[in-house]
Amino acid sequence: MHSRYFSPFSTISAIPALLATLGMISASAAETIQPLKPTYVISDGGQSRTYVVALDEVLIHRKGKPQAVQSVAGVADAPGIEAAAANLANTTGGEVRLIVYPQGAARDAANVRVVDRSILARLIEDADPNVIAAQAGLEYRGSVIGMPDYHYFRASTSARALPAAEILRARADVIQADPLLASGHVAMHVPNDPLFGSQWHLLNTGQRGGLPGVDVNITNVWDSYRGSNIVLVVMDTGTEYIQEDLIPNLLTNAALDILDRDGSADADAGENHGTAVAGVSAAAGDNNLGVSGAAPATKIIPIRTLTSGLTFFTAQDTADGLLHSNNIVDIHNNSWGPGDSALSLRGPDLIESNAFYQGVTFGRGGLGTIYVFAAGNGDDPLRGGPDANANNSGRLTSPHNIAVGALNDMGEKADYSNPGANLNISAPSGLEVYPGGRLPGTTTTDRMGTNGYNPVQFASFLPEPTNQNYTAHFNGTSSAAPLVSGGIALMLEANPNLGWRDVQEILIRTAAFNDTNNAGWITNGAGLRFNHEFGPGMMDVGAAVEMATNNYVRLGLRTNLIYAVSNLSTIVPDGDPNGTAFHFDVPVEDIRIEHVQVVINSTITVRGQIEIQVSSPYGTSSVLKEANGDPGADFVDSHFLTLRNWGEFADGGENAASNTWTVTVIDRVPATSAIVEDVELRLWGSVSNTLFVSLTNPPAILNHPLSRTATKGSDVLFGVDATGSGQLNYRWLFNGQELSGQNGPTLIVNDVGPLQQGTYHVRIDNQFGTVVSAGASLFVNSPPEITLQPTAQMANIGDSVTMNVAAVGNSPLLYQWRYNGTPIPNENSTSLTISNVQPASIGSYDVVVQNSLSSIISDLAVVSANTPVVFSGAQLGSGPGAAFMFNFSGATGMTFRIDGSIDLRTWSPLSTNTLSTGSSSFSDGAAGTFTNRYYRVVPVP
Repeated sequence: MHSRYFSPFSTISAIPALLATLGMISASAAETIQPLKPTYVISDGGQSRTYVVALDEVLIHRKGKPQAVQSVAGVADAPGIEAAAANLANTTGGEVRLIVYPQGAARDAANVRVVDRSILARLIEDADPNVIAAQAGLEYRGSVIGMPDYHYFRASTSARALPAAEILRARADVIQADPLLASGHVAMHVPNDPLFGSQWHLLNTGQRGGLPGVDVNITNVWDSYRGSNIVLVVMDTGTEYIQEDLIPNLLTNAALDILDRDGSADADAGENHGTAVAGVSAAAGDNNLGVSGAAPATKIIPIRTLTSGLTFFTAQDTADGLLHSNNIVDIHNNSWGPGDSALSLRGPDLIESNAFYQGVTFGRGGLGTIYVFAAGNGDDPLRGGPDANANNSGRLTSPHNIAVGALNDMGEKADYSNPGANLNISAPSGLEVYPGGRLPGTTTTDRMGTNGYNPVQFASFLPEPTNQNYTAHFNGTSSAAPLVSGGIALMLEANPNLGWRDVQEILIRTAAFNDTNNAGWITNGAGLRFNHEFGPGMMDVGAAVEMATNNYVRLGLRTNLIYAVSNLSTIVPDGDPNGTAFHFDVPVEDIRIEHVQVVINSTITVRGQIEIQVSSPYGTSSVLKEANGDPGADFVDSHFLTLRNWGEFADGGENAASNTWTVTVIDRVPATSAIVEDVELRLWGSVSNTLFVSLTNPPAILNHPLSRTATKGSDVLFGVDATGSGQLNYRWLFNGQELSGQNGPTLIVNDVGPLQQGTYHVRIDNQFGTVVSAGASLFVNSPPEITLQPTAQMANIGDSVTMNVAAVGNSPLLYQWRYNGTPIPNENSTSLTISNVQPASIGSYDVVVQNSLSSIISDLAVVSANTPVVFSGAQLGSGPGAAFMFNFSGATGMTFRIDGSIDLRTWSPLSTNTLSTGSSSFSDGAAGTFTNRYYRVVPVP
C-alpha cells in the first residue's frame, strides 16, 4: 500500500509554513521552529538513550479506529518525514506521530517507540510554567499529581515535540525535559478459547477432565458476599456496553477513553478482550443469563486504553488511567503489558511509579487502591521459549502491584505464564497453546452475536457455547488477573478496612498448595511456601475471606531499610557459576519483611547472559533475573522484586547465625564482559507487633463527589475520598435529607429517573469532628416515554373523532402524527382531530414522539367508519338460472365488499370494489341455483 505525501522539502524554512497552513503549529512560535534532527537523546523508562527518527514509517491515530503503522516511501531526511507526516494528517484526518528506535538496536516490537505530543519537564522552584509554555510555543497541560516540580507541556505535533524538548532543556528555569515516548502494548492473552457448569475456574469437579478442586474455592463465599458496594476498573480494550451479562454492573457514566480522550469506553470493532476480562471479574450472577463473574455484584468502570492490536500509549496515559476516579475505585485490573515481555527489560517509569504511589497512598480513603496486573504470557514455547520472567516488566517490580500468574485445570503452571520471584498469587485460566497442552479455557462474556471471539462454532475438541454472547476460549494471565480481582472484591466487601498491603498479606498466607510434586517449592524463614512458577500458590477465596473477617489485625506502619554500594567497577567473571557476590549486613532491626527490591547498574554488552539472585539471612534465595535471549545492553537503574522473603525478619531474627543479605550477579556466557557499577538493596516491611499510631485527626475530604449526568434507568455512583483518625462514619444526603442505610464512602443510585435528580452530599464524622462534602448534582437524561397511547375510533361518515397521546421525557418533546405511516402536515400536538370523517379517513394512525436523546413511536390506532348503504332496483331475470341484480349507493370513494349467504349465518365474499361515483350495481348470475339467496354490502377500511 502506497501513501500520498509531500516530497521532502529542499529548504527547512518551508516546513513551519506548511505546518502553519495545516493549522498544526503557530507561525509566531519562533522559538520552537527548529529543523527536525535525525537523532535525539531522550529519557524513557528510567534510561537516557539516543533515539533515531524513522524515515519510512509513522503511526496514524484516528478516533474510534485501531492505531495503524503507515509506511512512507521516498523520504531522505528528518525534515522530509515531518512534512510527510503533516500531509498524512491532512489527508487522513488523523493524528500522525513519528516513530523512533534506540540507536544501534534492532527495529523490532521490543524497541519501537512512538513520539507523543506531550513533554514532561522538571522546573526549578518558582518557575512559571505558563510563561515557559508561551515563550516556547507550547500548550501548558498542568503539573503531575504528587510531583509539583514536574509539568506537562504539549506541542502542536509529534514531530515538534522533539526540538521543543531540547529548547526547554536549554532554559535556565528547566532542569530536565523529554518528549513522552509511547511503547507498544497488547492484551495479555492467547485469544481463541453457558454456563456456570463450564466455569471450572470457579468450581472444578473434573467436568473438563481436570483435577477436581483446582479452582479458587469461591462458591461457599457467595452465600455471604458477592462484591456489593465494590467498584472495579477494567483498564483494557473497550468493554461492550450492551453485553447482556455486564449491563447490570457497568458504570458507563464514569468511563474513560484514554486513546480518544473522551468519556466513552464502548468496544470498537475487533475489541473483544475487555468484555471477556470484565466478565471474569464481575458478570452478573443469578440472572438466568450466561455466566457468573467471581464478584457478581461488583460495579465496573471501563477504561479504554487498548485497541484490537498493538497499541501505543505513554506513561502519562497510563498514569491518567491508574488514577481515574480514584476516590471511588477499590480495585484496578490490568490485563495488559508490553507485547515483548518475553525478553525485554524495561525499568519502572517515573510517572507511572508516582501514579501507583498516589493510588496506594490516597485511594480508598487512604487504605490504598488495589492494583492487579497480569504477569504476562511470554513463557509460551511457541512465542520465544522459557525466557520470560515477570520481573522483566518495570510495572511488576513495584511493591504496589499484585502480579498474577496463570494455571491450567490440573493446577500446573500454564505453559505461557511468566514465572517470577515477584508473583503475588496464581489463578486458574487454562487453554494452553503448546501442542499437547491442556485445552479447557475460561468461560466468560463475549461481545454480542458474531462480534466477538465466538463468531462461529469451533471443532468438537474445542467446543464453544451455542450462545454466541459467551466464549469458552478465553485464557492467559489476562484471565487469571480479573479472577483474582473478583476474589479481592469479596475480601473488601467482607472487610472494607483492609489496606493494600493487608490484601497482599492475606493472599500470600491463604494461598492453596497446588502442583505439590513441583520441585520448585521452598519454605522461607517465616514458614511460608513459595515457588518461582506460582508465587505462594493458587488463590483460595474462601480462606482469604475467612482470614479477612476472623479478627484480622492490620499490618503496622510501613518502613524501609536501604543499603547501597556504588562506584564499584566490579568485573563479573565469565562463565563462573559462582558469579560475584555483594553482601549487606543488616544490624538488629525488628522489621518484618514484605517486599525486597534490588536495583542494579551494570555495563554489559549483552545483558541476556546475566543472572541475578538475592538471598536472605535465612538462606531464602530468589532468582530475580534469568539468563535469556535479551540482546540489549547494560542495566540502567534496573529494578527487581521478590516476595519470597515475606514474613522473615530483616536481621534474620533472634536465633540467626547471620544477618547478611547477598546479591549475586552471574555471567552465564563466557567471552563477554560485565562490570557492576552500583547495587542497592531495599527492604520494605513493618515494625514487628507495632500497629498504626493512634492519631487525633478530624475527617478531611481529599476528593469530593462529582456531579453526574446519566440516562434514565441506569445506575449512578458517587464517591468520596476522606482521611481522618479512627473509624470514619458516612451519611449520604439527598436534597438535604438523609438517605437511610447509605453509610459508606460510595453511594450507588440504582435505576435513576427524574425523581432522583437533585443534589447529593455526604456528611463524614469521627470522634474528633465532622465535615460535609461539596454538593454533587445528578441530572437525568430521559428519552421520550409514552404514558397514554392513542386509541381506536369508530364513527359515522361526516362525524368528528379525536385521538390523544401523552408522553414524558426531557423537554422539548416534539410530536408528529402519521396516517398509514405518512406524516400528516402541521399535526404536531398531543391530539389529532378528524373533523369530517370520510372513507379516505379510514386507516391506521400513530404518533412519533422525540426529544434530543431519541424518538419513540406510539401504538397504532385504527379509525373505522359506519357508512350507510341504500339498496334499489332489485330484480330477478327470467328463465332458468337467471341472474339476480340490484343497485346500491353510498359515499363516494368507499371501498366495499359484497357477501352472499343461503342461511344468514355463513357468508362468502362475492366481490370487492370502490364506489367511484357514489352508486353501483351488482349481478349474481348464480342466484337461480339457490332456493334462498341473501346479500350484504360491507364497508372495508
